[in-house]
Amino acid sequence: MKRSRPTYSQQTLFDNLRSYFMTETVIYRPALIVGSIGVGKTWLARYIVADLDGSYFNIATDHIGELLKHTTLPKLTPEDVAGLVDKHSRQQSKGPVFVDGLDAILTAIAASQGANVLVNFFTAMRRTRDLPHPTVLIVQLNRHVTEAVLQQSDWWRDRDCHVLNFTRRDRLIIAENWQVVPAIAERASTAFEIVLSSALLGGNP
Repeated sequence: MKRSRPTYSQQTLFDNLRSYFMTETVIYRPALIVGSIGVGKTWLARYIVADLDGSYFNIATDHIGELLKHTTLPKLTPEDVAGLVDKHSRQQSKGPVFVDGLDAILTAIAASQGANVLVNFFTAMRRTRDLPHPTVLIVQLNRHVTEAVLQQSDWWRDRDCHVLNFTRRDRLIIAENWQVVPAIAERASTAFEIVLSSALLGGNP
């Protein structure tokens, strides 16, 4: 999506996070943004980072080598991932900090070890209480990383768990951003489809 305008759901979620970002305290616990594929989680994270002068990194693309330095993906544990998230959150020079790409690694763990082991990751991160910056984990829900996993870790619908939706109103805002016919946007199941429609129709990027 273009940077010009957040969707209604993105702006609502940003507004809900403001008190967390703006609270002056010595230590922070992490928050969570979850949603299905293509609802704009990463776009929103980058938008907030630019707006509030924060930090963003993707565990799956930026730190996979560090994760697999002493083990293989099938043997990687949720505790290993939680430890890396914690380490790199503390190393950022400024906040808020957004940690992306977790679902890719957690899905690989679940595929080899079973989805139930993922509860350990979310439980460990939810119990963290001493981060130096407001830190938000971005997680894409799928058949392995599910609402049930978050419920087992007592994080689903917690005050620090934010679900990003993708409504008709959101589709129309993206259509306006990308100069796509509203009727086409309303049929799209993800933001990617709307952006792709713009490219296929010769719209401006």
